[in-house]
Amino acid sequence: MKYEEFDQQIREMIPQPSAAITDALYRMGVEALEDRPQDLLIAFEFISRYFSVDVLQGVYEIIQHGSAVLPNELVAAAVFLQAGDTSEHMAQMAKNGELMCFYSPREKGEISPLAICSVLEAGKKVNYFTTKFGKFTPKDILARPKRFAKQQGVSVTGALECISLEGEVSTGLYAARNVLARQWTKMTTALDTIFGTCPAVAARVTFDADRGHTAVEYNPLWQKAHMVRINKEVRDYQESLFFGISLRQFLFALLAVAVAVGVYFGLHTVVGNADVGWLCVLAAFPFAICGFFTYNGMTFERFLIAVIRSELLYPRHLVFKSDNLYAKLMEHTSMKEDLKLD
Repeated sequence: MKYEEFDQQIREMIPQPSAAITDALYRMGVEALEDRPQDLLIAFEFISRYFSVDVLQGVYEIIQHGSAVLPNELVAAAVFLQAGDTSEHMAQMAKNGELMCFYSPREKGEISPLAICSVLEAGKKVNYFTTKFGKFTPKDILARPKRFAKQQGVSVTGALECISLEGEVSTGLYAARNVLARQWTKMTTALDTIFGTCPAVAARVTFDADRGHTAVEYNPLWQKAHMVRINKEVRDYQESLFFGISLRQFLFALLAVAVAVGVYFGLHTVVGNADVGWLCVLAAFPFAICGFFTYNGMTFERFLIAVIRSELLYPRHLVFKSDNLYAKLMEHTSMKEDLKLD
């Protein structure tokens, strides 16, 4: 992905973008994400749909506090910020590796799979969270660990910690395959805090091991977000009105017809009926294009602005230079000579 495209999408999403921060994020995406800065855009798009504008801005600014943040860490930071934390603290947590291994969306428009999970057994309640909500049936997930626990003489809670989406129960499972995430108390508490006030948390799932029952309490905001999908911009509104066309297309079609009619009655006595038809088509064509043209989700006017910026306003050749911070630090240590660092 070119820098111009990355910068354009950042400007469309972030309330108050900064050239320095955007440049730092792009370089990090190229260098740390194997030339995939678009993964950062996917994370920002997810955050923009599920979290407040202030949280989106705060997540964007984390890198200016001295810590690079990966896409999954951006989403984790958004949860903590929504719960009342600060960007500075998020940068420190990222530096300490405390935000790692959280959920990272793979494509734009992905539905949030975050949910709180509670396991009740022998009068005790243990809280977890999952990043796989919607991919499993709670009742089916509980049945297998109950049998496993009975056969192996372990607790159902312990067995639930080791079950995959496929129903495999094993202590040797890779952590990313587990239905229940590790007991990350801070994250579980933060998710519980924003439940009901933020659509990012889909539900509370309760596994009652003693009674063999499960219950799901859906977040009304999450349900509302996915029952009615309305784009944020009126220009992108796509609900059909007549014959499968959108409001935008209908209005521009009317405008094109009006222009054609105006040209006909204004010029048919001047140029004659034979040629006025072509003039009507030429006059109406730009308006028809504006109504029906789309490119990568952009309307005609947005596409035109992007072309002007890319071809006329931005320089054709951009040179990016990465800084080796480790090497700079080594300049002030006695280890440089030992390692023969140039």
